[in-house]
Amino acid sequence: MSALRDARVALAPNEEWRFEVDHGSQAVVTLTEGHAEIFGTELVAERRYTFSGVKLAVFTWHGCALEVEGSFSHQYTAHETPMLGVLQFHEELEQRRNAALATLSPGPRVMVVGSDDCGKSTMCRILANYAARRGHGVTYVDLDVGQPLFGPLGTISATAWQQPLDLEQRGEYAAPLAYWVGRTSIIDHAALFRRALQSMRSVLDKLFRAHLGARMAGTILNSRGWVDGDGYDQLLHAAEVLAVDTFVVIADDRLFSRLSTHFANRDVNVLRAPKSGGVVARSRAFRHECQLETLRHYFYGISGQLCPHLTVLPFSAVTLASIEPAPPPPPDTLPLGAVAPPRHAVRIVKLGDKSWPAQLKAILAVSFATSADEETVLAANVAGIVYVTQVDTENLRVTVLAPSPSALPGGPVLLTGDIKWLEAR
Repeated sequence: MSALRDARVALAPNEEWRFEVDHGSQAVVTLTEGHAEIFGTELVAERRYTFSGVKLAVFTWHGCALEVEGSFSHQYTAHETPMLGVLQFHEELEQRRNAALATLSPGPRVMVVGSDDCGKSTMCRILANYAARRGHGVTYVDLDVGQPLFGPLGTISATAWQQPLDLEQRGEYAAPLAYWVGRTSIIDHAALFRRALQSMRSVLDKLFRAHLGARMAGTILNSRGWVDGDGYDQLLHAAEVLAVDTFVVIADDRLFSRLSTHFANRDVNVLRAPKSGGVVARSRAFRHECQLETLRHYFYGISGQLCPHLTVLPFSAVTLASIEPAPPPPPDTLPLGAVAPPRHAVRIVKLGDKSWPAQLKAILAVSFATSADEETVLAANVAGIVYVTQVDTENLRVTVLAPSPSALPGGPVLLTGDIKWLEAR
C-alpha cells in the first residue's frame, strides 16, 4: 500500500491512471487540468472526489493532470487502453438509436457477457454513461444478484439511466424496478431467477409501449460470468426473454463461437471486445466485503448520512413467505389430458410463526403485493429490503431495520431468502 500526499499525476492523450483503494481506506482524486472521465462519467475540475473500496481508472482523451492523496493499495499509469474500441461500440449503438428515433422502432438491446472479472460491469457503465451524455436515457438491466449496481442485494433490477452516474453516490438515490431472487448467485436457483425475469419483462413491455423515448434508447444488460453449464443456459434464457439483439463478448473466444452458432439464423449481432489490462480479479473475500458494503450503503448511505429506523411488527401484522421451486406432480396423478407444470415453475409457501426464529439476522424483501395471493406475490416487484434484528417468540413480534419509519408498503408481505447479515453493526 502506498500513501500519497499532494502527488501530481500527468496523463497524455488516451492514457489512464488506474488505482485501487481498500475497504476501510480513503483516497482523494482532483482534476486540476484538462478533461478526464471515470467509466464514462466526466470529472468536474477542482472537485475533490473521495473513494473507498474501489478499483477504478481515470481516462483522458486529450490529456490531463490530477492531484491525488490518500492510501492506495495499488496505482499506475497505463499507456494502452481499450477505450477506442468502446467508443466505436458506442457510436454504432448511437447510429441504431438515431435510426430507431427516425422510424419509431425499438432501439438496440445489448447484453455484455464474459467470464467473471473480465470487465462486464465497467463496459455497461461506460456505454450507459456515453448514451446519457448524448441525451439517450437507456434502460439498464442488472442481472447480477450478487453485486447489483442499483437494486438491493439479491435482486435483479431495471433502472432508467437518464444521466451520467455520480462517481461518489454511485446511484444511491436511484429507484430501480427490482425483483427478489433472495440469493447472491442464481446457480442452482434457476426457477427463482426465471420467474423474476419474466415478471420484469412484463413490466418493461408496458414501459416501452407507453414511453417511446425509453423504447428507442434501448437497453443495456449486465450479466454474470455465465459461460458454461447452467449459467450458459440462464444466459440464453435471459437473452430470449429480454429480446437481446446484440451481444458484446469480452475476451472469450469459446463463448463468442457458441453464441455466434446459436444465433446464426437470427437477426442478432455477436461482437468481440478485448479485456482491459486494468481489470483486476476479485478474491472471494473482496466479493464478500463488497456485498457487506452494499448492505451498509443501502441502510446507512455511502457516507453514513442515512438514519434507518427500527420497527416492531407483530407476527400477525405481516405475511412471511418464501418463493420456492414447485415440485413436479407424479405423472400418474395428472388428470387425463392435463399438462405438467413447466420445469422451472415456482410457488409461494406461506410460513407460520415458528419460522420466524430462523430469520434472525436475515435480509427480507418487502413486496409491493397487496395480498398474499400466489399470483399477486409472484408478479409484484419489491419496494426494498429489511434486516431482522430481533425475534421475540414470547410476545410474537419481530424487530426489523428499515430504511425509513414509514409503514411497510403492500400487505405487507415479507419474502425470505438465504442472505444473512451477520456483521451488521
